[in-house]
Amino acid sequence: MRLVERRRPDEGGAIAVLTAVVAVVLLVTAALAVDIGNTWARRGLLQKQADQAALFAAQYLPANSRAEQVQAAKAAAYYIACHPVVGQDEIDATLPACPSTPETTDATFTSYAERLLADGSVSFPTTEGSSGSYVRVLTPAARVDFGLGAAAGASGSVQTREATARVGTPGAVAPMAMSLNCMLAAARNVSDALPTGLAAGLEDGLDGVLPMNYIAGQRIANNDKSGAPAVTRDFLGCSRMIKSPRHPQLGTGDNLDVNLVEGLDHAVGTHPGLLGATLPSPLTVDSLLGVVGGPSGPSSCSHNKQPDVLDNGGNHGTPNCVMPIEGANPFKEFTAGMLGDSIAVPANSLTGEAAHTTQGRLVCTDDRPCRRSFTLPGFRNVPLNDDRIEDFVKPGAADRLTEDVFFNLSTYLQNGLPVVTPDSVFTSDLYSSSRFLWMPVISTPADSGRAGSWPIVSFRPVFITQEPPTSLEPLDAVLEEVDSWVKQMLGVADTGDDHGLLLDKTGKELLAVRFVTIEPTALPAVPDEYGGPISDYVGTGVKVVRLVR
Repeated sequence: MRLVERRRPDEGGAIAVLTAVVAVVLLVTAALAVDIGNTWARRGLLQKQADQAALFAAQYLPANSRAEQVQAAKAAAYYIACHPVVGQDEIDATLPACPSTPETTDATFTSYAERLLADGSVSFPTTEGSSGSYVRVLTPAARVDFGLGAAAGASGSVQTREATARVGTPGAVAPMAMSLNCMLAAARNVSDALPTGLAAGLEDGLDGVLPMNYIAGQRIANNDKSGAPAVTRDFLGCSRMIKSPRHPQLGTGDNLDVNLVEGLDHAVGTHPGLLGATLPSPLTVDSLLGVVGGPSGPSSCSHNKQPDVLDNGGNHGTPNCVMPIEGANPFKEFTAGMLGDSIAVPANSLTGEAAHTTQGRLVCTDDRPCRRSFTLPGFRNVPLNDDRIEDFVKPGAADRLTEDVFFNLSTYLQNGLPVVTPDSVFTSDLYSSSRFLWMPVISTPADSGRAGSWPIVSFRPVFITQEPPTSLEPLDAVLEEVDSWVKQMLGVADTGDDHGLLLDKTGKELLAVRFVTIEPTALPAVPDEYGGPISDYVGTGVKVVRLVR
């Protein structure tokens, strides 16, 4: 007998219902997958918009005044208006049309940029004491309309993204400063101390700030050795180390040597009272000296009064007044910070950096490689940086190493140079050399022995140099004469190539380093792949713009 399989009367309908349900679920899931994919794609477009708007706005940093912040906001608004993302106009119909330039004065566009500031869509966060060097951009919201996903009750979503960009300067800011008043006074007086022939050469078109100067590890006060002229004290006293504490290890003995190695760990800025001062015409040593207070200098910075923010002691914002180190005792930190093979760096609770050991600035390491090196018996024969400034001159540009490259008077006072410097003489490798530094230029009395905090005029790139790098015979002769005076003053033997390092007779104490100043427009643009040190923007020269988040 054959058994016959029978279906229950309702089974076929159940399968049909189940199939329909599964089909709907699959359809809704597929629709949601498409809508979610569209959402993520839109988020990607918004992130690109945020990144590029922040980078574009950062070109207008630093921005501390209201006018500067409005201009940076207009730059962000310009990029957003010219590169809108689909769905932004669904939420904000006032999104302006792309103007011809971010500097436009169109009232509607300016109003939109000011609204971005007012609602926090463009802001300038203070990061680790750096003010005005960061810009955060929050994109206008964009609506993503869902398709079949609406069947699941989700009609769409609203998306926005943000990015923060930073402006910096390539290289480290040295814990040293040079007094412009002192240098100008020395330039005015040096011809009186030169032999007649050299003085005539200086007056024949070389009247200006001598590009060569010295940082001493101790203050040389009123020591006339071997008949060196009194003006020599100017060259040794015009540039001195400054009290610039490493936050939060205030008052520790290791502050200076660590700052010599790594540069200042906080922002410093030009004093508002000297920012954008009008240059006299014609521009001479004496006329420029008058702008910065003459030989007597300005009154010292007023303690605890804005805009005078001191760079010594206590928690502070971006300082614009620095205090040179006084006293006649040699500073062991100067020798250790430049040449020491082992420097203990304390832990930093602000950055989370653990205590570690590093080497002096001029010691060759994997992080600070040297294209040239030499050794000194007094420093355990560790390889020391011997980079030469001619190593970084562009091919065919050697004949442009004129006096203007090293001491263009106007750029000691004026900041705000272009991002790209097409007249650059040097290659971008210069920024990665340990001998390249930025140094604050301050206004102090020409008699630099006075204590006090003094305002920062501008910043100057410098290079620790073995010898004068120019090809101008009259200038080289003057610099050689000055160098001889300084060595007499310090009691240093003139033995030819000293690598720019003036050591005591034992060969174990660094008394001074010789450096030349560089005219900032001679510097090259920073390449995209630049991986060297970056300091918070110091207000002059080329810029490095980077996304930070």
